[in-house]
Amino acid sequence: MNYNTVSIQETPTNLFVQETSNSVQIAAPGPQGAKGEDGRSVFTQTLTFTGELYVVTAKPRYYSTFDGTITGIAVSVGTAPTGADVIVNIYKNGTTIFDSPSGRPTISDGSYSDLSSTADTATLNTGDYLTVSIDQVGSSFAGSDLTVQIELTQD
Repeated sequence: MNYNTVSIQETPTNLFVQETSNSVQIAAPGPQGAKGEDGRSVFTQTLTFTGELYVVTAKPRYYSTFDGTITGIAVSVGTAPTGADVIVNIYKNGTTIFDSPSGRPTISDGSYSDLSSTADTATLNTGDYLTVSIDQVGSSFAGSDLTVQIELTQD
């Protein structure tokens, strides 16, 4: 499926990209995140793919404005996939952050979330970018309304 961007709207904390068949929302962190137990700022980068899911490669780019670490990943759907799992991949500068395909965030057939994925490549430098791919969708019903949350801790 081809993407044709029709509009982009930016606010201080969000960048909205509306495409012809789906929309992708990137919620960019503001200048300060919440403070973790160690006093470092913690941000959650949220990417949302609305509508019925389909396989898509490396959409959109989130550029880091600070040095940090990926400390958590959570994926969820509004409607569960059936017939097969939804598998998501996250890339840093075009290379997957997971050492093994089995480590990628996976929403099991009939389920709504995976809150347990951990990045194997977790370091993020200023100027690095992250992208998200949907590598697999349900076979009977693809699933819909995917949200990918990436927790980042500023070094």
